[in-house]
Amino acid sequence: MKKQRIPYIQTFVSIAALAAAALAACAARDASQSGTAPASTVQVKNVDSHVITVAGSQEVYVVPDIAQLVFRVTTEAQTAQECQQKNTENLQQVLSYLKSQGLEETSIQTSNYSLEPMYDWNNGRTITGYEMSTRVTVSQAPLEQAGTLVTNVVQNGANEVESVSYLSSKYDESYQDALKKAIEDAKAKAEAMAAAGGCTLGPIVHIEEYAPDTQARSASQISGYTAAKRAEEANDNAAAMEIMPGQMKVQAQVTVDFSCQNTLP
Repeated sequence: MKKQRIPYIQTFVSIAALAAAALAACAARDASQSGTAPASTVQVKNVDSHVITVAGSQEVYVVPDIAQLVFRVTTEAQTAQECQQKNTENLQQVLSYLKSQGLEETSIQTSNYSLEPMYDWNNGRTITGYEMSTRVTVSQAPLEQAGTLVTNVVQNGANEVESVSYLSSKYDESYQDALKKAIEDAKAKAEAMAAAGGCTLGPIVHIEEYAPDTQARSASQISGYTAAKRAEEANDNAAAMEIMPGQMKVQAQVTVDFSCQNTLP
C-alpha cells in the first residue's frame, strides 16, 4: 500500500516552533496596536494554509524645505482694558511684519487668547494687574526665511518663540517610497525563509501597514526661545538666527503574508 506523504512544512515545524510563532504573532499584533513594528520578525502564521508572515521596515531621508514657527505675544497692565489694548497693538505689529515678508495670510493664524488677573497672594489674593497672551502660528514659512523671521518677529512685538519645526513638502512622496521599500524588504526575508524551508514562495495574500507616527512629519528643533534670551545674545542689529534643519527620517513598517508551496519530496 502506498503511504500518504505528509506535507513537509507540517513535519518541519515542531511544537516549540509553533509556540514561538504564536508568541511572535501576539507580539506583532500588540505592536500593530501601539503603532510600532517588531524588528525583523519572520514567522509561520498558519501551517495548514502554508502562509509565511514577515515584518518589513525601511526608512528614507528627506531635506526639509518648510518651517512652522510659533510665537507668543504677552502683555501686562494695571487694568484688563489697557492690557488688551497693548496686546492688540503688539499683535498687529507682529502680523504687519509677517505680511510684509510676503507670507500668505492663510498661513498665519492667531489662537489661544487668554486674559487673566495677576494676584498678590501675600496680601489676601489682591489683584495687582492683568496679563494677556496670544499665540501666532506661521504654518508654511520658506525655510530660507526662517532665521530672519524668528529674529525680527521678536523685535516686532513677540515675547517668545514657542517652537520652530522643520517640515518637508515632499513628505508624502518620501513615505510612499519608504513603503515600497518596506514591502521589498519583507519579500526578501520571506524568499530566504522559503528557500531554507524547502518551499516555493507564492504571491502576497495580505498586507498590513503600521500607522506612521504623525509627529515624524516634523522635527522640532527650537522651543521656549524668549525675547529676553534673544536680548542677552544679540543687539537690535543682529544677523538672522542660524537655521540648520538637517534631514528628516521617514519610516514605513508593514506586515506581509505570503502563500507558500512545499517543493520537497
